[in-house]
Formats: sequence, structure tokens, C-alpha cells
Amino acid sequence: MPLLFDVIVDLPEGIAVVPVFAADKAQALEAGKELFPGQRVTVVLKEGEPGT
Repeated sequence: MPLLFDVIVDLPEGIAVVPVFAADKAQALEAGKELFPGQRVTVVLKEGEPGT
């Protein structure tokens, strides 16, 4: 079952937060790096999601 993560990206114009569904944190991080190549990316599991 996919979980909802927030991908947080440090862009030149500011911080962006993008929701991503992924099986785990590693997959969400990889998706963020693919969406924003060359940018600093981190992920957090949305609060209240099952398993938190």
C-alpha cells in the first residue's frame, strides 16, 4: 500500500513541497530527485498516515 510523503525541495526561488505516493522513503526520495534533478531534496511521511 503506497504511503503519502511530502517531498521538500530547496529551489533557487524558495522551498517547494510536493506530495508523492511511494512504497517507502527511499522510493519517495528517488522520485523527488527525478522530479528536481540537481536540487537538494528531502522527504517526510505525512502525519496521520497509517504506520506512523
